[in-house]
Amino acid sequence: MFDQYRKTILAGAVALTCGLTAASTFAAGFQPAQPAGKLGAVVVDPYGNAPLTALVELDSHIISDVKVTVHGKGEKGVPVTYTVGKESLETYDGIPIFGLYQKFANNVTVEYKENGKAMKDDYVVQTSAIVNHYMDNRSISDLQQTKVIKVAPGFEDRLYLVNTHTFTPQGAEFHWHGEKDKNAGILDAGPAGGALPFDIAPYTFVVDTQGEYRWWLDQDTFYDGHDMNINKRGYLMGIRETPRGTFTAVQGQHWYEFDMMGQILADHKLPRGFLDASHESIETVNGTVLLRVGKRDYRKEDGIHVHTIRDQIH
Repeated sequence: MFDQYRKTILAGAVALTCGLTAASTFAAGFQPAQPAGKLGAVVVDPYGNAPLTALVELDSHIISDVKVTVHGKGEKGVPVTYTVGKESLETYDGIPIFGLYQKFANNVTVEYKENGKAMKDDYVVQTSAIVNHYMDNRSISDLQQTKVIKVAPGFEDRLYLVNTHTFTPQGAEFHWHGEKDKNAGILDAGPAGGALPFDIAPYTFVVDTQGEYRWWLDQDTFYDGHDMNINKRGYLMGIRETPRGTFTAVQGQHWYEFDMMGQILADHKLPRGFLDASHESIETVNGTVLLRVGKRDYRKEDGIHVHTIRDQIH
């Protein structure tokens, strides 16, 4: 049985090799996704960080007055409806789709104008299941569950951004090495300093008033609890919206700017002399970003240098 498959695979490999070498005027390659409606193709998770988003490519169409509706799931499902402006169309070269359900064939309606004519496309956007990469014997479910107790009248269509976390199996692994006492020997252990152990896997999502996940920031976007790299560790916090509709956040030795499509717009290391950002990032009216950080090698009155913990605004 397996010999038969081996022969078939070998014959296919030989045929493919001959096809690639016989005519040098043709380049090998696969076709891109074809248009799904009157515009271009639908690309799910276009930036690889937000699996419950998609993009309807413009395919060189010039459109305006765009309105998107992600229809609710079932009788009680919450529809997500919003308009898309010219700047967003140009930023993404497409129509951003936000609010998809996970592991579901989502019904999406896009209304727009082209050459002054009202148009409408209906799409079915298939998504995969979202995944929690950090589970151990303490886990009681694969994903955090949202139990809706009561929805106030007028709040039925609200969406809530949740910035929470989940434990890593190994727990805290890192410490900054502090300055040793002047009487300590070269082989004596030094004290721990700073807040490097403040390290936990992010769990960032949007939930609707039915308790359904409608957006998910992949845990690997900024964090890697499987590698010993402090630049990918910390506590993702301080998610704040900017006047541009993007978000800033801090995590350990970095601060970031990103958007709801999962596009990373900025990844900044903390300036020299500072460390362990957590809890807060705020963009001021002047466009500067204030961070809550610690001071590296702060000299105390007794002359000892320490790494401080969350006592600086930079």
